[in-house]
Amino acid sequence: MQVIEPGQVPPGFQGVYGEIVRRTENILQVQNGNAQVTVEVLPEAQIIIPEVPGTARVDQLRQHLEIQRMSKSRGNVVNPDELVQQYGADTVRAYLMFAFDWMKGGPWDSQGIQGVVRWLRDVWEVVHTGAPISHGDVEAGSRQLLRKAHQAIAKVEDGMQRFSFNTAVAALMELKNALVKAQREGNVDAQSWHEAVRIMLLLMAPVTPFMAEELWAREGHSFSVHQQAFPTFDAALAAEDEITLGVQVNGKVRDRITVPATISAEDAKARALASEAVQRYLEGKTPRKVIYVPKNGLVNIVI
Repeated sequence: MQVIEPGQVPPGFQGVYGEIVRRTENILQVQNGNAQVTVEVLPEAQIIIPEVPGTARVDQLRQHLEIQRMSKSRGNVVNPDELVQQYGADTVRAYLMFAFDWMKGGPWDSQGIQGVVRWLRDVWEVVHTGAPISHGDVEAGSRQLLRKAHQAIAKVEDGMQRFSFNTAVAALMELKNALVKAQREGNVDAQSWHEAVRIMLLLMAPVTPFMAEELWAREGHSFSVHQQAFPTFDAALAAEDEITLGVQVNGKVRDRITVPATISAEDAKARALASEAVQRYLEGKTPRKVIYVPKNGLVNIVI
């Protein structure tokens, strides 16, 4: 890739196509076939992009490189067999589901797959380590873990049905984080722990079938994870105990308050008006109107 100072653009310049393997503010490393090209771009420099008239800025160069489709003629094809050999089929499949819109695709980034590698490594570790030694009051922690598990059921099912696979995988990552937290804090009972693990493995089965099958067997289940029914969502278990309300004064958010999820409209308004931050903006004035919108988690105070 050639960096051109303004006013010094040679005719017939051709660009370099490839996969961006590293990027910083002013440096791009582009893999082109077996060769790797390092491009250093000064902020004030401009560059010729094929099929784009005139010269372009650095941010346009990055965008142009990122949106090029893979092509043998451009030497920027990524061989999936090599990735499967290096990372495993589950990792590659999960990364493709997580990183891109299934209809649109996106720029391949070899760095991005490392996030999925870490996720699956954490899943293996947390399930292999097993239920934590519980201490103290475990009721609240157990309820919170099951809440996260049932919220994951809803998110994964919705994501799969809409072919929004990235949101489904993101929900699985959130559930893993909840298990790691519960394991670290030791605030869950064994029954809730194993139920949350069971749900996670069932949800992972369509995404990472090999790992889900292996961990399912290690958990002591008799039959294949792929012979099981999709876990049943329980709205009561998924419901939050508390919610956060945004409090607006004349349309601008001035505070956020945590309240019981079952709070009434009158109590929500009263708590919003009692907020110290809100009182400062009221300046002793009596509100003309107080509106509670539970669907949006919002209290709007009009003065």
